Amino acid sequence: MKKITISFFLILAGITAAFGQMHNSNAEQELMRFNREITDALERFDFAAAKKMTTEEYVEIDETGKVATREEAFKPYKPAADEKYKADISETKIHIFGETAVMNYLFQNHYMKGAYVEEDRYQVSDFLVKRDGRWLLVSEHYSKLPKERKSIKIDLKTLERYIGHYQINADRTAVVTLENDKLMVKYSDSEEKRELMPISENLFFMKDVAGTYKFEIDEKGKITGYTRNTCENEPEFRRKIK
Repeated sequence: MKKITISFFLILAGITAAFGQMHNSNAEQELMRFNREITDALERFDFAAAKKMTTEEYVEIDETGKVATREEAFKPYKPAADEKYKADISETKIHIFGETAVMNYLFQNHYMKGAYVEEDRYQVSDFLVKRDGRWLLVSEHYSKLPKERKSIKIDLKTLERYIGHYQINADRTAVVTLENDKLMVKYSDSEEKRELMPISENLFFMKDVAGTYKFEIDEKGKITGYTRNTCENEPEFRRKIK
């Protein structure tokens, strides 16, 4: 009887887990559609339609910390006849917590007025809540990414010096390796590897990520760690632990 009971609960747990995965998959599709719909509204300069997809408490925060209210963010605007706007969304990552969700993505806009063209890229974090069966945007934080940066070539012996493990916090580390003559970094909480691209001998950047990574060298020439610099936060030093 005990074996039957244990088997029953294991089967029930499996069904519950499968249902949860299916539910999250459906919610992810809903959120992807939501993001495309609000972006389509912005491309049409239909700020009234976009505003309806937000909560009354909505706030928008840029990389400087400036806060815009719902009314400020979706102020009515009548475009000129030759004014156009197009946006592309990529690298979307969604985290669902019941009736709330966080959506991170890369947002690239293309603004055109006559012969004038302006293109910018932003890293965006959206916070959403589901009310009466509808997803609504509660707040948005975005950081403008720097224009496309060009890397330089540095010798392999210099790159080899940066190989090692770096402590980010008590629960998270970064492992730097050299693969196919490229400096790669992998965080302990992710399976993804990203390339660190050199700007100078000890200063690097990561494509589509704001800020820089500067490897610190002491008076004896030893690598002590690296400093992460962004426009949003204070510089953060990550100590080399091995």
